[in-house]
Amino acid sequence: MNKGYYPFSVTGTPQLEETTPLQSDEVNDQLLNPEQDRLHKSPMTKTTIFGALVLVAPLALAADPVRINFEGTTPDVGGLRDDVAVSDFYAGGSSKVPGTTLDVAFGATPGIGAVFSSSTLVTETSAGGNGGASSVFGATRTLLLEDGTTVANSPALGNAVAYSGLSSFITLTFAAGFDTAVSFFFNAASDVTVSVLRQDGSTLFSEDFTFSSTALCPTGESRCAWNAASLSFSGTAYGVSFFGVPGDFGIDNLTLGQADPLGPLSGGGGPPVTPIPEPSTYALMAAGLGLVAWMARRRRRDNQLV
Repeated sequence: MNKGYYPFSVTGTPQLEETTPLQSDEVNDQLLNPEQDRLHKSPMTKTTIFGALVLVAPLALAADPVRINFEGTTPDVGGLRDDVAVSDFYAGGSSKVPGTTLDVAFGATPGIGAVFSSSTLVTETSAGGNGGASSVFGATRTLLLEDGTTVANSPALGNAVAYSGLSSFITLTFAAGFDTAVSFFFNAASDVTVSVLRQDGSTLFSEDFTFSSTALCPTGESRCAWNAASLSFSGTAYGVSFFGVPGDFGIDNLTLGQADPLGPLSGGGGPPVTPIPEPSTYALMAAGLGLVAWMARRRRRDNQLV
């Protein structure tokens, strides 16, 4: 959930405070003091001041970081785990039989609001496999971190892997929005282009990633090793797209809002994330503060005339 940008605006004619009928002496005072009468009818009321303060209040905040590891999307059926489409499993829905709308496994309700493109499939890499893409990615899971550290049989990789099936894309939409970074583990035989997306689906920022861990794999498992990677950006994103050779690349531990796909999540067991306001929010705050300052000067000047 986007924690909250609420576009308030101050429109219409400010409402004057309710008054009671004037007594005769008060009428005389008003007639003798027209300046005070002008102040009484001034539109600089509490309603207007509140509206100006509301302009200052809103901030464009993104959700706390979340991590998607794809575990639990492929149920065990007679000792086998067939490949599934992730679909809306993470949005209170279910994984699906690829190419259909048939439910396979149901995710938590209401979920985190993450929905994957229909071409995003999950396969199990555990021993026994499932006859899907598990033989491509291998059962051995070696992880190469961004600092060059190698973690053999990393438990963080788990057994489930998302891959692109027959498509060139793995695409995720995340209604709550996220900022700062996206991070992940990936395995590919060629470069993968990763893009973070705006609400309208256009590209906010993108970068090419080159897989560099093939030499770490034992004989017969050329795709066992995985790279940890991250992409940092400014602004708020509402989706991620991975582009590469169809069926050739896999991802795991997809982490939205944090540059580390392995460590604890900030805001979820780690230190809280400090949201970064959009430039438009700073402009809105400045306009609201300017309006408040102008009204304060106007009120002081009017009071001096009384």
